Amino acid sequence: MKNYIQLIILFFCLLLIFSCASINQNSIKKDGAFEKLDSLKKTKRIINYSVKIDGKNWLSHNKITPEFGALYYYIKVAGDSVPSNYSTVSINIHSNRVNKGWQKPISIEDYLERFVKLKGKYKDFKNNIIDIKHTRYGKSYLVKFKDIRTYNYTNASFLFFYKNYGYAIEYSALDNYYDVFLSEVEKIVQSFKVEEK
Repeated sequence: MKNYIQLIILFFCLLLIFSCASINQNSIKKDGAFEKLDSLKKTKRIINYSVKIDGKNWLSHNKITPEFGALYYYIKVAGDSVPSNYSTVSINIHSNRVNKGWQKPISIEDYLERFVKLKGKYKDFKNNIIDIKHTRYGKSYLVKFKDIRTYNYTNASFLFFYKNYGYAIEYSALDNYYDVFLSEVEKIVQSFKVEEK
């Protein structure tokens, strides 16, 4: 009798599992465009900007795609002393809508203040802020700081502001490679363009 009851329970469990699976299959859209829009909607961050980057030197990170709301490129220099899961240099490009919750008009200075405040939560965040000028977006800032993880990195975050969006191009390099790639990164920064609709 006990085995008979267990068999009936097992039967109903299997029936429930298979019926849910068949319902789920019928609701999946066959068109790939719907899946991509859904993933963009989840992040609520659509990439509306571009940069010119040398695809021979800079590699795109295969796990970070535009659906994550950011672009990520890196260079791994052959023979450097870091393991393969660390990049020698990297660039991370992202945007942030910054007018939510602000009671006054937003400016590049407000975006800089927010950026420094967020980074300041990390231990020993010492930075050097430099005024720069972008060819398209005018007044911008460069925030330079050290990042001591397993290896020592020097970081430069280029900050822009356009139509209530803050944009950041964050360059990170092992200390001894920072100056080597800096001129190339400056060209990438100057090529930055917000795509108008």
